[in-house]
Amino acid sequence: TRNTTERTPLMQEFTSWFNSPSIVRSARPVENELELMESRLVIPTPPAPARRGYSPLVEEASGPLSGQDTDSMAVAARERGIPLGDIEVGFGSHRHVRKLLDNELEDTGVLGKTPFDQFLVYRGQTRGLLVKSSQRVRDAAGQVSNRRGVGKFKGVIRVRAPNEIEEDKSDEKLLREILAPRKFLVRLYVLEGVNIMPKDAGSASDPYLQIKLGKKTFDTKKDFKKNTQNPKFYQLFEIETSLPGDSQLEISVYDWDPFFTNELIGKTELDLEDRYFSNQWRDLKDKPVENRSLWNPSCQVAQGKLKLWVDIFSVDMVKANPPRNISLPPPMKFELRVIVWKTRNVNIQMDIEDLNDLFCKGWVEGMGEDKQETDTHWRCSKGEANWNYRWKIPLMLPMEFPRFNLQLWDRDVLKWNDFMADATVNCKDIFDRAFKNQAAEKLWGEKRSASLWNSAMGNEQRDDKVWIKLNGRSDFTKEFTGEVLVSLEVLPWSVAQSRPNGVGRTSPNQEPWLPPPAGRIKLNFFNPLGFLADILGPKVCRRLVCLVFCGLYIACMIFMLPMITSNLLTNAFTG
Repeated sequence: TRNTTERTPLMQEFTSWFNSPSIVRSARPVENELELMESRLVIPTPPAPARRGYSPLVEEASGPLSGQDTDSMAVAARERGIPLGDIEVGFGSHRHVRKLLDNELEDTGVLGKTPFDQFLVYRGQTRGLLVKSSQRVRDAAGQVSNRRGVGKFKGVIRVRAPNEIEEDKSDEKLLREILAPRKFLVRLYVLEGVNIMPKDAGSASDPYLQIKLGKKTFDTKKDFKKNTQNPKFYQLFEIETSLPGDSQLEISVYDWDPFFTNELIGKTELDLEDRYFSNQWRDLKDKPVENRSLWNPSCQVAQGKLKLWVDIFSVDMVKANPPRNISLPPPMKFELRVIVWKTRNVNIQMDIEDLNDLFCKGWVEGMGEDKQETDTHWRCSKGEANWNYRWKIPLMLPMEFPRFNLQLWDRDVLKWNDFMADATVNCKDIFDRAFKNQAAEKLWGEKRSASLWNSAMGNEQRDDKVWIKLNGRSDFTKEFTGEVLVSLEVLPWSVAQSRPNGVGRTSPNQEPWLPPPAGRIKLNFFNPLGFLADILGPKVCRRLVCLVFCGLYIACMIFMLPMITSNLLTNAFTG
């Protein structure tokens, strides 16, 4: 504090710079000294990767932001253009709603201007301006600079005139807290990793967490997640610390290796003091879930993200705030019921008869090679097949790749079957909802045309039958081939046992009842030509009819030839 009423130009410049928002805190640890020196202590914030998809126990809400518009976090985030929404965290009775950020809390402006000021501390010397030559930092004279960062200064600095010292007492409470360190309990909730960059050649990493605060270090090396880019951690870490004190919480993700040294994938750091001593932070009842980028000193690109949130409680408030249970429940058995109804707009290569013998195959990734098949629609005309066929596929949820694969084939009796088209259905949404709610969930299609009363009451009706686009392959490219109508429902195993039904159209044929498919061949002794047309197809049938008539004409001509010849000779000699 400089007690003078005279503000020198240097003091005015310092005060203007100090009170400006140019001093920013970054979630990224910056290792490049030249970047720090050239930026004049302004640490750039890296752009956040795009928002990712759903997680097993975190469901992002679509639509406008729910809650009150006066919420400080919502207002601050909207002003800075930061997407903000609600998510549901936890399982069963522990489910609760929190706000979700697309990136770090520091970048939303929610914390406001922290009471601490940080300045980098350097060792060494340099002469004149710095220029970058290859990988070295040189001064204007061409000499290599030996200046390097060795730490940072963190404190509270205020520049005031004498008459402002007595009047400004807004910082008294904060300064008393800063000058009297207290013990706190830090709770770190790590939910999951998103798009973690692989370190192993040809496969995903085996990630685990390492948490460091001061001299305290924790890791989950014994519980590494095998071969995944989206690890589901769902772990709570409780760490005791003193604030002010050790406040740099470092969360690292490592790749576990059974033979070599475990390799750092990336890390993120956050300052506990900047959070706890911020009034805006204390006003937040439930701290938001952050998507924090993982950074590696050897790379300028984020190595993925971590979904997490942090709580800080003084020791006297710990009992009044018990920890949240975010642990994943054990895998549970479910059943996926798929009904393959029919196809439409199928544009595939027909046999010579303009007919195909179509059937479908289906399976869920990660559930073995047991592919289920429908029956065959023999002699299907124009690619419009009907099956009305039910599959029952056992599942274990949650699963890493919740995808259902569907293929269309042409059966051949004399040689191998021909592949026609395929489709992949992303079942993550219904699988997650069924797992969280422990209830049956369906894949819903388009809205039905509701009655006038239902429309007035806002009761939307949706169809549980979904048209899925099929893609064929031609010269290694995909082409739209048609659509297949299916119904998908996933049920807890206990619910499936209480609602039995048969595979295909076998008994018990219920929920729903499947009628016999239309357009199938039927033997009819009273209409042999119609049966023949079903077997051979209309084109071949027309050709066959023409051939028969031509044969009859030729046979008649051959039969009548002697009589015609005799008549001609008789007329010639008697005429």
